[in-house]
Amino acid sequence: MASYIISIEKTSYADTATAEAAITGAGATVQKAYSQLLAYTFLVDATEEQLSSITGLTESSAANTVLVASHADAEFNTVHLESASPGHQWNPQFDGTGTTVYLIDTGVSTNHTEFANATVQHLYKASNIADFADSDSHGTAIASSIVGGNIGMSPNATLKSVKLFQDSNGTITVQEIVDGLDAILTDHSTSSSVVKVVCMPWKVTKNSLIDSKLAQLQDAGLILVAAAGNDSDEVDNYSPGGLDSIITVGAYDHATNQVASFNNLPRIDYVDDTTTPIITQRVNNAQIDLFAVGTNVPVADILDTNNYN
Repeated sequence: MASYIISIEKTSYADTATAEAAITGAGATVQKAYSQLLAYTFLVDATEEQLSSITGLTESSAANTVLVASHADAEFNTVHLESASPGHQWNPQFDGTGTTVYLIDTGVSTNHTEFANATVQHLYKASNIADFADSDSHGTAIASSIVGGNIGMSPNATLKSVKLFQDSNGTITVQEIVDGLDAILTDHSTSSSVVKVVCMPWKVTKNSLIDSKLAQLQDAGLILVAAAGNDSDEVDNYSPGGLDSIITVGAYDHATNQVASFNNLPRIDYVDDTTTPIITQRVNNAQIDLFAVGTNVPVADILDTNNYN
């Protein structure tokens, strides 16, 4: 037997308890039932034969499946804010007041001056991570772009840190990601009328079960935003950015006003499906929804509370 994360069609059973009874009736053991908003999603011990006999099973993935992960990779300035504004004057109509942003990243070091007046809460960390401190710098950098007092796009939003990563590049398991998404859904259910965004500035090896869980977050009313990724590769090879249904953001160079060359983008093969393409070209597709300034953006420095990188 092995541990699996499984999803069961909601229409197959009246409630979670009935679905759980079907699992045990097939001979499997339920280790964990995820929140009702991730309805009929379980961590189970089972054989492949037992899984195949569960009515309504839509997705399954070995819980310890390892996915390769990477993140979107000074002087104080606000050029990114100017580039985001017509006429190059930063005067936004909205500043994030009354909204929540869940940042799934490497944690946030809140002692930087950018966070002096920010509301940053530590919501959840993976079980294998000791604390919420950011030892990498990526999470703090992105957090300053969101709620930083000087350089943040939505300085009055509430940012809730979900720490699933220790480094900008490495590995993570399917279960670790699903546990983090479940923590967000549980928190969201306490105030589902508040506008909430899930920010995912990273990518992992494409995984259909994770994609299905992200779709359930959307069904619960959460807005999902993901980075396209920085591999100059086909964006559809990755989760979450390859999903058509979420907001996937690429990067452009504000100095040249051109798409940054490192973007993952939809690609077209001019040869055929079995031959290595001799020409690739960027094409328009729903997998990339918009581009934002992505080069030479000032961010908070975790090594110096008054410095920017």
